[in-house]
Amino acid sequence: MWVFLLFDAVIFCVGSGCEAGSFRCGTGRCIPASQRCDGTTDCSDNSDEIGCPEPTCESAQFQCLSDGECIPQHWVCDDEEDCEDGSDERQHCPGRTCSSSQFTCTNGACVPGGYRCDHVPDCLDGADERNCLYPECSELRCANGACYNRSQRCDQVLNCRDGSDEANCTQRCSSGQFQCSNGECIPRGYVCDHDDDCGDRSDEQNCTYPTCRGTYFTCPSGRCIHPVWLCDGEDDCEDSADERGCDNVQRECYPGEWPCPSSGVCIPLDLLCDGTAHCPDGEDETNTTAGRNCSIWRCASLSCEHHCLASPEGGTCSCPPGYMVSRNDSRSCIDNDDCSLWGMCDQLCEDRIGSHRCSCRDGYLLEQHRYLENTMYVSCKTYSNYILEKSFFRVWLEHIMY
Repeated sequence: MWVFLLFDAVIFCVGSGCEAGSFRCGTGRCIPASQRCDGTTDCSDNSDEIGCPEPTCESAQFQCLSDGECIPQHWVCDDEEDCEDGSDERQHCPGRTCSSSQFTCTNGACVPGGYRCDHVPDCLDGADERNCLYPECSELRCANGACYNRSQRCDQVLNCRDGSDEANCTQRCSSGQFQCSNGECIPRGYVCDHDDDCGDRSDEQNCTYPTCRGTYFTCPSGRCIHPVWLCDGEDDCEDSADERGCDNVQRECYPGEWPCPSSGVCIPLDLLCDGTAHCPDGEDETNTTAGRNCSIWRCASLSCEHHCLASPEGGTCSCPPGYMVSRNDSRSCIDNDDCSLWGMCDQLCEDRIGSHRCSCRDGYLLEQHRYLENTMYVSCKTYSNYILEKSFFRVWLEHIMY
């Protein structure tokens, strides 16, 4: 009886049809037709990704092995994994050799020779920590197992790569440094600079901050923020002072955003004409009374280089991430100078075709934050703040090594 019931249930599922615009999985489940051959397994049996045409990349691009993603050819063999599976740095770099002072990982990546057998895996597969004869420590041992001398304990020099030789130190700081309430030492120039470099805000107490220059906004804490951060939906002052009284404040929209004509509110381009009003008075949707009609009637004359989206004015050009519509002809896609967007990087910014790379000056570590939807920006925090946080330390090492 149980076998019959199970068989009967399976026949019922497979035999049921799917609505128009849907795809039926091999298991009988119905999914939207748009999920067919989209590179993501939506059916439990992967039937929605079977028999799909192979994605192809342009001649100046490299196709990743695992997901078929296309990346610029000059990103291949640049010592930075841009493909999720690292295929741009593994099988395609036969001519790359490491120097005599470096160790060659299995995938060809180079790491400093001093990182060999130091209890910290630097190669993706841990090859630099294989076949090691770790010595017994005669004096002190780092938290990761490496050895160091007693004279190196709390000497304000990082001898353990995990920072454990400088943890829980209470010694006084040297001249030119400021001692935080938690015992950390930071350069005196970091005191009263609007950033919590100590981690306990003791370097930002009892400060007399000058008025911010030019059009910069002065937070109640004295911190200065760029005007593009005003009324952007993010609490940059840490007390929401930069987000108050924003009803009539307009800001310049970022690439990929559309300005609501009356209010100046910026909304993502993909929210135009989606059936839901996002502008305060619904200007992003059809309103025949107001003379607005979501359509693409202008697209033929616009001749957009990348894509034309429906809009209340009859169509607007859009570009892929990392590019922006040229203001000269309103149709061409030009490389967006990400570094010109204030706040994208905290200190150093290198513009790349279709993207950018942030880095920090000596003594700082990278820290990621949300900047815009689907976008990240990085800020640089003092090295002392993360001396015990190995994850941040590893991120910093990767950026200075590659």
